[in-house]
Amino acid sequence: MAPPAKRDLVVVAGATGHVGSCTVTELLAAGYAVRAVVRSSGATSAAAAGRLQAAGAEVWWGDVTKPATLRGCCDGARAAVSCLGVR
Repeated sequence: MAPPAKRDLVVVAGATGHVGSCTVTELLAAGYAVRAVVRSSGATSAAAAGRLQAAGAEVWWGDVTKPATLRGCCDGARAAVSCLGVR
């Protein structure tokens, strides 16, 4: 993979899960700016969002099952990654 150009933005959906949080960590370490999509439900989401922000990611509160919450989420992004799981 080529190095990112001056903080290219990558959106990560499912950023609070195991794979998603590892993806966010690796992207930040590689020099990318990261917008982490976090579902706004409960204390678990809030705690995970806090960890993502502390790591350097921007948190976007949204729900992939509610398209209106994602309007503008990918604005300015170079790429989007889905780490969504199925339950």
